[in-house]
Amino acid sequence: MSAPRSAGSWKRRIAWAAVLGALAVVAVIVAAHAVVGAAGDGKCFADIAAVPKRPVAMVLGCPKLDSWSKEPSAYYANRLAAAAALLKAGRCERVLVSSDADAARMVEDLAALGVPRDRMLCDPQGVRTRDSFLSARARFGITGGIVVSQRYHNERSLYIADELGQDWVGYDAGEVAGVVWWRAHGRECLARVKAMLDRHVLRDPRPLARHEPELCGKK
Repeated sequence: MSAPRSAGSWKRRIAWAAVLGALAVVAVIVAAHAVVGAAGDGKCFADIAAVPKRPVAMVLGCPKLDSWSKEPSAYYANRLAAAAALLKAGRCERVLVSSDADAARMVEDLAALGVPRDRMLCDPQGVRTRDSFLSARARFGITGGIVVSQRYHNERSLYIADELGQDWVGYDAGEVAGVVWWRAHGRECLARVKAMLDRHVLRDPRPLARHEPELCGKK
């Protein structure tokens, strides 16, 4: 009979299993980052003059206040400023505001930036990035345009849009430095893994019911 394995041997096996598991997780995150990021190649623009003209620009929502500091979010402000700039520069004809319950607030803040209310569409069903594209199609019949967010988010947005058979380009809103940047990009690592799972494993597009278009601010 073989001698029973020592406690030390089992500890080494467990330690190696933990190391291999951690390496596998890192490999998945790195792969997701590369694959999703490639979706933005040649389709994300930081120069507004280089953005192709499209009928609609869809600005993706985020909290107006930073979830940690409770200070005004530069991510939020930069996205709205970018959307307003696109309309002013004639790169789009309308702005679709896609968010959750904050969509109405975004409309008010865009109006304060000089965006006419009759040039805005409001969609409060954009809870997730994927929902924004699905709802744009279901509610307004929109399947392409300019998506407005920060570069890292635009890359993932275009990856999702490609999966859904939609035709979008990205306009990169201004980035944010410091701790906020690290938090956002840390979350993005997991969001990219989730995007790949949605596309290749879960395959659940959750189609939304069609509604008639509504203009923000229309009584």
